[in-house]
Amino acid sequence: MGQEADPQILAQYGLYADSSLQRFITEKGRAMGKISHRPNLEYHFRVVDSEVLNAFAVPGGYVYFTRGIMAHFNNEAQFAGVLGHEIGHITARHTVQQQRNAMLGQLGVDTLVIDKHECMGDNWRKRYHSLALHNPTDINHLPYLPFPPTWPVYLTKDMVADWFETYAWAMEINCWTSTELTSGTYDESAGRWNVVVRQADGAERTLHPRHLIFANGLVGFPCMPDLPGLKDFKGTVMHTSEFTSGADWRGKKALVLGTGTSAHDVAQDLHANGVEATLIQRGSTMVVSIDPSAKLTYGLHDGVPLDDGDLLVSTNTLPVLKRNLQQITARMVELDRKLIDGLIARGFKWNDGEDHTGHNMMIRTRYGGYYLNAGCAELIISGEVGLMQFDQIERFVAEGALLKDGSVKPADLLVLGTGFVTQEVLVGKLLGDAVARKVGPVWGIAPDGEMNNMWRRTAQEGLWFVGGSFTNCRIYSRYVAMQIKAMESGLLSRSRM
Repeated sequence: MGQEADPQILAQYGLYADSSLQRFITEKGRAMGKISHRPNLEYHFRVVDSEVLNAFAVPGGYVYFTRGIMAHFNNEAQFAGVLGHEIGHITARHTVQQQRNAMLGQLGVDTLVIDKHECMGDNWRKRYHSLALHNPTDINHLPYLPFPPTWPVYLTKDMVADWFETYAWAMEINCWTSTELTSGTYDESAGRWNVVVRQADGAERTLHPRHLIFANGLVGFPCMPDLPGLKDFKGTVMHTSEFTSGADWRGKKALVLGTGTSAHDVAQDLHANGVEATLIQRGSTMVVSIDPSAKLTYGLHDGVPLDDGDLLVSTNTLPVLKRNLQQITARMVELDRKLIDGLIARGFKWNDGEDHTGHNMMIRTRYGGYYLNAGCAELIISGEVGLMQFDQIERFVAEGALLKDGSVKPADLLVLGTGFVTQEVLVGKLLGDAVARKVGPVWGIAPDGEMNNMWRRTAQEGLWFVGGSFTNCRIYSRYVAMQIKAMESGLLSRSRM
């Protein structure tokens, strides 16, 4: 990101035409960078042509001083102090003065975000090469800092990843990367958590937050089912979360187990790289087009400011929502009739959801079971991507899948698009089974019509869950932040009544 921003900054300010001063700042800056927390980063130091007293840094190791501030320093010690401060922005990815999360930070609640990856955004950056958002950019904006208006309608995973890293820096969010939560217990008498986090070097630290927020999406670690005979298969087995590109499998044969979004994306990527790919369908799946069908979902945002659309979305009750979704789904089926009929003719098991409410209710109840078509459906219809049903398979053997008719479907690679374990399993692993049982299901429709334990107080004091789409997180993160602020201000009970 700094490499991309550097030409723009220099175009705006101009590089100060003093080669000796440029050499000085580069030598001093690189020397200090070597003793920082990121000594292996390639740093770049510039003096820009501006009278304003200022110094600033951007992600990626780029530090800028104005000629105005350089002239203001009385000695090298003053310069070194500012230099160290700016390098600190880069190494810690936040400012010393404001260690805060975007929503909670705006309410004055100190917050720490931990991420097991090396950089913010790596949970997107490290996924398969062809991954992209299947809903439009203009409804995916993050709070306070919208995506640039010049960006494409559907963002690639690397654009999303880089924006997350930029967002954390720009919003001055206090982030610890290469850090993972390993365990936690709640101290009822103290009203706080005792959580243990492990960093990349193996060092562990115990923290004592009053609130613990699981913002890891809606699921836990990959689900790896025990398939009959899988241990006998001599090819490579991986989960879709491990898949990056089909380039290494060119000329080979691959089976992809599952027909959700990731499975379709992986099969399409394999096909594009010259792999003979076949999808194995385990259950009925809804498939509709991204445009025009899926776009119908965002009609409440059409023609109104984003905040107004968000308010309309958040005020829908469950009965009204169901009726709306039934009408939208009926229109989707009408628009995609040719696509749907083509899939069914190829033996694809298709459905339009419980009570004909479509994929939007599937998202709310199971967060799966659908695919917004990005091109793989046409490949299935044409036969370029194969399709078979899981109940055709007797078991896996060394060469591939042994079918019930006695034939073998050969494969060099098996990719499991089998989803992830639920949040309850992850909570049990990290916080104990007693806490998981106390909290109950996370996501899905609760008896009161709201989402189970999502964006609101749970039965476990001080434990919160946030997740869902970008739109969900933008809308409901503010409600979580406001509840926590109210508790910290003594305006709201800490326990759920």
